Formats: sequence, structure tokens, C-alpha cells
Amino acid sequence: MAAPVYNTDLTLIDAADATTNWTAIGTGAISLETDYFIQNTGCISKVGWVAATRGMIANAGAGKTLTTPAAYLAWVEYHNPNLLDLYANGGIQLIIGSSTSAYDQWYVGGSNTIPLGGWHCFAMDPSIARDNRTSTPSGTYQYFGVLCKVLGSGSLKGNPLGVDVVRFGRELQLTAGDLANGYATISGAETTANSIANRWGLLFSREGAYYCQGATVFGMGSVTTASRARSGSNVATIVTGTAHKLSSGMVVNVSGLGGTGYNQTGVTITVTNTTTFTYPNTGSSEGTTADTGGTIATPVDFRDADRVLFILDTPKCAAGFNEFEIRGSTSRVDWTRFVVQSLGTTSPGKFTVTDNATVNLTGCTFNSMNTFALQSNTTVTSSVFNACGQITAVSGKILSSQVNRSTVAANTSALVWNTAVDPNGYLDGTSFTRGATLNHAIEFGTSSPTTMTLTGVTFSGYNAGNNVDDSAIHVKRTTGTVRIYISGGTSPSYRSDGATVDIVANPVDAIVNTVDVNGTAISDVRILLKAKDGTGPMPYDATVTIANSGTTATVTHTGHNMATNDKVQILGASLYQNNGVFSITYVSSSSYTYILPSAPGSSPTGTIKATYVAIEGTTISGTLSMSRVFTSSQPVTGWARKASPAYKTSTISGTIDSGNGFSATVVMISDV
Repeated sequence: MAAPVYNTDLTLIDAADATTNWTAIGTGAISLETDYFIQNTGCISKVGWVAATRGMIANAGAGKTLTTPAAYLAWVEYHNPNLLDLYANGGIQLIIGSSTSAYDQWYVGGSNTIPLGGWHCFAMDPSIARDNRTSTPSGTYQYFGVLCKVLGSGSLKGNPLGVDVVRFGRELQLTAGDLANGYATISGAETTANSIANRWGLLFSREGAYYCQGATVFGMGSVTTASRARSGSNVATIVTGTAHKLSSGMVVNVSGLGGTGYNQTGVTITVTNTTTFTYPNTGSSEGTTADTGGTIATPVDFRDADRVLFILDTPKCAAGFNEFEIRGSTSRVDWTRFVVQSLGTTSPGKFTVTDNATVNLTGCTFNSMNTFALQSNTTVTSSVFNACGQITAVSGKILSSQVNRSTVAANTSALVWNTAVDPNGYLDGTSFTRGATLNHAIEFGTSSPTTMTLTGVTFSGYNAGNNVDDSAIHVKRTTGTVRIYISGGTSPSYRSDGATVDIVANPVDAIVNTVDVNGTAISDVRILLKAKDGTGPMPYDATVTIANSGTTATVTHTGHNMATNDKVQILGASLYQNNGVFSITYVSSSSYTYILPSAPGSSPTGTIKATYVAIEGTTISGTLSMSRVFTSSQPVTGWARKASPAYKTSTISGTIDSGNGFSATVVMISDV
């Protein structure tokens, strides 16, 4: 690919390197400060005062439009934080307005939130309700500044208030990286983002940990081009059909254009607007002919380990302001032993896999974060989610992990599985522990399979009863039957939106193999293996009654212990249609139904017997098997037979062990 590139979508409002655009609010002069700035070579400072609210404001030269969840960011420092009023009283305020005397005010800090003093990059989204207003701003926001509410006593020495570079936006963008040039990393991103020349305020380090706010974006998504052109100075101009989300200096891969001279990897030179950018074109001259094919991709290869990240508290920003987002289907992102802790509740930080990149989260811990949206190429291993929002797994793997004390609302679920993929092999070994809210562990959506297996999944703290707000599993299907096999782990309670839920705990396999005298597998051998006597948990020669309705037979069979898709042999019915081996649909503990080959027009009489059938059918490649739970060992008997070519009928006998199952190899003797 190329060496990592770290960039941002932040737009400059004022660099605070000169007082030219700045106006003091309240008495007291402002100055260009070259002693205690944080970015570039200077900042704007204001002489000290007491018992008043004062500050400074900059004229951006034109109205600015901030789109949620982006924010206005400004660096602020006040030498004596103990002199400030409390956060709730507006100790530090960010202000934006239409003039130097008409502005809205948002409280962002105070003596109780910045006790150690120093520079802070405050973020504020004007879509969030303001805390105060001076006069009545009109039109778009053109003036941006800071106010401090200072108490009635304290030092007046020097210029205690400093304001440095002011911007708006949200994203720290990581692209490129490879083995030869080095992978993209958190430390590499911080070196660029927090350099004196940049100080983007989106990522900085302190005492071995990293602090972040806004969106840390890994890779950029692919977009389709709408047209292309080429200037005489070997600079290609690309116009995209949708917003490209690029910044100057990013590595882009251009492919699929009809003008093949444009298909190459380059670094963006300029980004004119959201759909236009330029890059060096070293290929053949292509002229300016329109070209509607091709894609623009800016993936990342990020691999890093053993990082501690704190998501800053941003109470005046939208809920989606703080986020880790992965874009570009060809990106790769590996987090190993990361610890991520949210410091606030307004925007606790989302983790979003937007494009189906390769994502590996191994040995990570996430504390008090918001939602997680994964994709099928995401693998989470041995990781912990403590007091986080909902995890949408799609068909990503979450293996040997913990989901503890989810903060989702009552009657919603910590993890959503709404895909046609069986979660067997995808959620193995993961544990769920309920917190204070009456919620579920897993929601199986209407797109999930009707037969699934949970392997080694455990549930703690959930209600043992079914169909309540904190049953362990929530099945969203409204009709039909959903069978969930539990292999190891915990047999869960469930809530259903209407479907019949059949929980089958800890199944074992019963297998019959058929071979000839030389040990060669024989296919198409018919097998019948059924209950041998009444000593097992499944019915043997039980007397039942049957009521027919059309082609549906309803069997009254007290304590049958069978489940949907189990098989039963019916004998002794007066109507031939009712006799045979049938797959059943569970109705209750004393009844089930099966489908008749044709409608007999009445119900059968006689002494009707029902016997459980474990295996029935013909072998494929010499094997026929089944899987289910047996509460105790089940004796079985049966036969194997094949008519063409003819083999002698062989008997089968044994016991399906409730813990180990059953396996038999039947040697078929030719009868030719």
C-alpha cells in the first residue's frame, strides 16, 4: 500500500496567531501571546479580571455551517482554574454568534472539571441546547469565541486567559500502511495529530495513555467516479458521484477507469470540495473526456497492541460525536489488548464497522461505551464488553468473550443476531451477565435461522421464567417453530414474539454407518432405529388417540417428551394414512401433530401405538445420523436393509448414551 497517512476533516476558523480578527468581550485588552501558546507560534490572551464574565471572539469572515455530529473545537487555558466559577454556572463557555455582541453560549468547563488547569480542547455542537444567550444572533454563525466567568477575588497578574486555534469538524483519518512501510498505529496518529503544528485536539497522549474525542476513522470508503479530467501539468481531477470524504495528503487508489492512464495510486494534492479532488497523474495523457467508470479507495492497514484509550467527556456534543469507525472493504484493522474507557455519558463512543473490512479485536476491554455495529469479517476474541450499549453482530464472530451488564433498555437485548447464519461457531464460549436493567442477552431477529446451536454460551442473572422482559433470549419471529440446541453452557429462558421456541440442551449424536464385508461404505441403505423398551425417556409402544383434520393429524399423547422435528412410528390406526413414521410438530407436553400423505376424511379408531424413532431414512456415503438431547440413556433397536442390489437385513441394537451418544457400524451381507 504505502506509508501510513494521518489526516483530519477539521476546517480552520481562526489560527489565533494574530489579533487581527479578534475582539475583546468586556473590559481588558487582548494580546498576541507568544509565551504559553499550544499550537503553532502564538495564541490570543486577555488581561486578568475578577467578578465578571469576559473573553474574546473572532470574526471568521463568513458564516459557517456545522453539521451534526461535527462540533466546534477551541483550545482554552486559564492559569488559575480555582478562580473560575463551576461548570454548571458557566466557568468556561464556548460562544458562537452573528456579531461581537450577539451570540449563544454553551457551558463546557469550570473549576470543578479542570482542577489541574492547563490547555483543554473543548468541543461543542450548536444543535445541542444552549445554556445562555446574549442579545439575539441572526443568520449563520460567523463569530466564534470563549468566555470565562471569574469569581470575586483572586490574582489579576498577567493574562490568565488564552485561546488558541479554533476549528470545526470531527474526524481523525488513518489511511494506508503496510509491512514494508509500517502499519498505521495509535502512536503514529498521535504524533501527527498532537504535533505543535497541528494540535487537532482529537487525540493526545498523557502518561502512557491516549485521550481521544470525535471520530477516529480507519480507512475511507470506496466511491464511484462521475467524471474525470487531466490538466497539462500531469494533475488529474476526479469528480465523484457521492461525497469522497478525502483530505489533502491522503493516499488514494484509483481503479477501473476507461482512461487507463488514471488508474494508479497517488496522494491527493488538493480537495476542492466534497466531490472533487486532484492527484498526480504519471500515466499517459488522457485529455478531458468524461469517464463514468471506476472507484476511489483509501483503505488502511492498522495493527497495534497494548493501548489504553480514554474517550473524553463531551457533554455539549451529539450522542454520535465520539466514534471509532472502520471504512473501506479492503481495510484491515487489528486491535490487540486495547482497553477503551468512556469518561462521559452524553457521547460515550460508538464502534462502527461501516464497510465489511477485516477487523480483529483480540483480548480487548471496552468499558461504558455506546453501541457496536459489526460485519461478517469482524472477529472478536477473548474480549470484554462492560456496561456497553447494544452489539449488532450481523454474522461477525464473538468468541470466548464476555458481555457484562449491558445498558440497553428493558425488553431489548445486549446482542442482536439477525442474519440467516447459524450462530454455532460464531458466539462460542461467550458469556452474558445481566446488569440493573431488565433486558435480554441475545435477540434472534426474523432473519435468523429456525434451527440454531449455541455452543458453550452462558447466561447469568437472567430470569429463569419465559416470556418476561429479562428472559435470556428474545426470539422475534411471530410464527413457526424455532429450535435452539444448547451444546455446553447454559440452557436459557426465552421470550417469543409468537413463534414456538424449542430449547434442546446439550445434544448428543446417534450415528449408523453401513459397510460391506470389505469395509467399503454403502449408500442408500434404509435405516430404522427406534425405542427398544419403556426404560428410556422417549415413548415406547404408548397408547394414543388421533384426530384428523384434512391432512393434519393431531395426536393426544401424555408426557411424550418429544420436540418439533422428532420422529414417531404410529401403528394400529384403522386408517392406513395414519400409520408409518412421521416428523412431528410440538404442540404441548401432551400433544403433537404430523402431516398425512392424503386426507382420509375421518379420524382413526383402534388400539393406536406410538413409539419414538431416533433414526429413519437412507444412508448417504454410508452414514445416517441425528442429534438431540436425551435426559437419560435411551435403549434402541432396529434394522438396516437394502433391496437393490440385495443385501440381507441386519439388526441394530444398543443404547444412546445421554452423555456420549451412539455409534454403530453395520456390516451388510450380499443376498445375491
